[in-house]
Amino acid sequence: TSFWMMAFMDMGSINQNEVLPTLAMKTLRKPYQLRGYRPRKDNADQLRFFFSGMGWSIHDEFDQLTYFHDGGTDGFKSYLVVIPEKRFGVVILTNSRSHNFAQAIADELQYAIHNQPFQSVNREYLNEYQEEEQAEISARAALQQELTSSKPIINHLTGMYSNPLYGEVRIEK
Repeated sequence: TSFWMMAFMDMGSINQNEVLPTLAMKTLRKPYQLRGYRPRKDNADQLRFFFSGMGWSIHDEFDQLTYFHDGGTDGFKSYLVVIPEKRFGVVILTNSRSHNFAQAIADELQYAIHNQPFQSVNREYLNEYQEEEQAEISARAALQQELTSSKPIINHLTGMYSNPLYGEVRIEK
């Protein structure tokens, strides 16, 4: 991962040796679609933009492009942040299914990298996590209630189905 980040920061080169084509790196780092905007953290009179790139979320943090990619499964989350102009990159790996934990760490690191005053975002992300948890618990309870109080779902699906590619399918009780 560290070699990949070094190549990402230097448009495909490591120690001035091209390891990935520069054109590929320019394509990879290019913002393609505007996803949204909101007031900037450091100046509420200016807007902060959010873009999508080739597998990246790209934000203009403190007048510099910041690249993010995250993912996770079954109780694990990963979060990668690269700020090429600052020559900074970090991978955050957690044993948490919450995206908010890794996001909080990344945000606080960005404040430090950009010489901004420390701002703890832990409470904000904890509140979001707790709201998401409660919404998930409520949705699960509603689904369980619906499934136990209604006719079995198979009753709604029985019949003959036809598809030009797959042919005919019959579902019976």
